This record gives sequence, structure tokens and C-alpha cells, in this order.
Amino acid sequence: MQIPKLGYTMRAQPLLDFRILSKKRRAYKIDVNDRLSLEDVTKLEDLPEQVLVGWFAHELGHILDYQQRSALGMLWFGICYLIFPTYRLGAERRADLYAIAQGMADHLLVTKKYILHHSNLPAKYLQRIEKYYMSIEEVDLIVAASQAQERTP
Repeated sequence: MQIPKLGYTMRAQPLLDFRILSKKRRAYKIDVNDRLSLEDVTKLEDLPEQVLVGWFAHELGHILDYQQRSALGMLWFGICYLIFPTYRLGAERRADLYAIAQGMADHLLVTKKYILHHSNLPAKYLQRIEKYYMSIEEVDLIVAASQAQERTP
């Protein structure tokens, strides 16, 4: 039997029930796709711990972003994310920025370096990562700017 190819590796989403109407009661889930039909790719359980932590930090960044949105705002987010590539780019950048703001920049960098330089992921997947997600250099610049700002009296 052919395993269906799913369009994600890991994703954060609100649970679609009555709780979505209230920001305070809303619940979220992080889906991990363990059914990717990719040959010669490291299994999720074989990834280094720091890579997994960085990956989850990014997904938790999405949840922090979602918490700021109304139910209608969440619906609009989902529609725009699926339809507009530039909106998707902004959403992925915001998730990284939230993760960085929570002190997870080092883990995020380890994850990005692993995915881009040490994984066996297909070229098409890597191109999507490079297109929509913050680069290693961008994260480094944001961290350096933040550290410089903290040192300024």
C-alpha cells in the first residue's frame, strides 16, 4: 500500500471546536507527520535532541502567534496561509521571531543548520524551507541586534 504524502513534517494548529471562539480557552495541537514516504531520511526519533527542541520551538512560536488572534482572525490566517505565498512567508518568520524572543535562538539555529546542511531531505523540501523560513544568517543578525540592544545603556 502506498502511504499518502502529507504536506508537512510538523505543524501547530488550533483544535477546531467551540473553544476556538475564546482566546483564553482555545486549545492547540502539534502534529508530527511520521508517515513521510521519503527514502533515506532520518526518522524523527533519530534526530538529535537539539534539532527536535528547535523544531518544537518554531511550532510553539506559531501557537504564540495564534493566541493573539480572534476566531475570525484564525479563519482568515488559515485561508491566507494556504492561498498567498507572501502571507505564508510572514507567518513562518513570525513563528521564528516568537521562538527567538523566548530564548530559543540557539536551538532554532541548530535545527536550521541540520535541515539545510546535514539532512537527506529532498531538494524540493529544502527549497520550500529556503523560500518560506528565516535563513541562518537572518537569525544570527536578529540575535546579534538583540544582544547589542541589551548592552546599550
